[in-house]
Amino acid sequence: MTYLILANISLILFFVIYVLVLKPLTFFQWNRGYLLSSIVISFAVPLLQFIDLSQHKEVYQPLAIIDFVEMESVHMTQTVSGNYWSAMDWVRLVYLAVVGLMLFWLGLRLYRVFKNFEDTGTGQRNFSFLNRVLIAEGIHHRDVIAAHEQIHIKQGHSYDILFVEVLRAFNWFNPIFYFYLKELKFQHECIADKVCSEDKVQYAELLVAHALGVSHNVLAHEFSNQSFLKQRIMMLFKNKSKKINRTKYILMIPVALSVSTFALAFNSSIKDAVDNQVQRLENMDISLIAVQGKRVRPEPEDGREMFMKWFVDNYKVPETIDPTDNDPFIGIVFNVSKTGDLSDFTLREGTQFNKAFFDEAVRLISQSKWKPAERDGAAIDSRGWVGFKFDSSSKIIENHTRVDVAPEPKGGLNEWRRYIGKWYNFPKKFADEKGSGEVVVSFVVGKSGEIRDLKTLKEPVTGAGKRAHDAIAKFGAWKPGILDGQAVEYRYELPIKLSAPNALGVTEVGYLSSSRIKE
Repeated sequence: MTYLILANISLILFFVIYVLVLKPLTFFQWNRGYLLSSIVISFAVPLLQFIDLSQHKEVYQPLAIIDFVEMESVHMTQTVSGNYWSAMDWVRLVYLAVVGLMLFWLGLRLYRVFKNFEDTGTGQRNFSFLNRVLIAEGIHHRDVIAAHEQIHIKQGHSYDILFVEVLRAFNWFNPIFYFYLKELKFQHECIADKVCSEDKVQYAELLVAHALGVSHNVLAHEFSNQSFLKQRIMMLFKNKSKKINRTKYILMIPVALSVSTFALAFNSSIKDAVDNQVQRLENMDISLIAVQGKRVRPEPEDGREMFMKWFVDNYKVPETIDPTDNDPFIGIVFNVSKTGDLSDFTLREGTQFNKAFFDEAVRLISQSKWKPAERDGAAIDSRGWVGFKFDSSSKIIENHTRVDVAPEPKGGLNEWRRYIGKWYNFPKKFADEKGSGEVVVSFVVGKSGEIRDLKTLKEPVTGAGKRAHDAIAKFGAWKPGILDGQAVEYRYELPIKLSAPNALGVTEVGYLSSSRIKE
């Protein structure tokens, strides 16, 4: 819907510029090109809102582990499978029905045009269409009329008209296409008149003579009819426009840029990319430097670099590291009070290690002094972290930077949640009974981004979980998770709340939680 609105507003803006600025000019070919370009740009530029402009970028956080947790619920009103039709379904039906009628009407008019070529005695009527010309028998000035119609054929004017007619069928609700057709026909006639009017007075008299009694046909190009007669004669005798006036066609650029801006504003991939990044930062339970405001994370008094050097030098490895461990990493989070006191040490990652590894790290961290986090210059309570990784010789890797990127669906998580809500096939029986309940499903995003191991953990009615599986699988693969440059697998759990007030199924796609699968 947004696409059609932007496209048709653009058409109107371009046409207003044409009428007020460009139509009086004698650059007929330029005007023809302007009108056709206006239509193409109006329908091409709004497509920017559908292009996926998000990019899968690795987020580098020194020694930080970022858990992916979705904190936003999406409410979707879902059509119950059955005979229920929403208002939007009826709008689509009416739209498609009228499009069908418009295309049928176009086909009927094309048939009538070709039928006219079979009758060579059509009074004083002279016209061309595509590569065919009809000139009435015994007509005067036959050579001038033939030359005029040949201009239409050589320059493909009929294809311009057909192009606009087809678009008009799909945009039948906007009367602007009637005016575009009329002005294109006018420019076509001016182009042909300019070439064929060696004697302008005699040519104008010929136009008047042939215009009487000739009916107007939008598809075909008639040598003369009353519709454009006065305007054509005025343009015939009008002085040529100065070349400097061609700069006025630059007015097309600001309109195109404005439409582009609005199209990008409605591009969900950009919005979702920003929203997802903000959500990730907000949902981290470690303190980071805030994007906005004066916020400082907690850190050792001598700086993190000096602290980690001291930590590496003094850490006593309790035992040899298992050489088969693909990710010998330990991450510890803890509270840092506004007075700099440390407490509540928690093993964030590294559960495969003996508890002695954790205790040794806590012993060293407890000996260090930390500066508290600050917000707008005031000390606050926060969470600190320390993480380190061992090499194959059981030594801590100095200056190791942890890179942990969670999987992401194409178009972003907001778009994925909307998709699940839209395509979840609400159980009809459950809706008829006006039931309510929660579906909880789990799935794995593999190393290649494939979706597998779909499981139903909870369902209020048999088959409700399977319907969630179908929607998740229908969306397709995700961008895989990355850990230290290597693809990793993630397991997700998704709860979906179902309710059916007034027998209308409502689907609420809830919190999405994740955990990385360790090898």
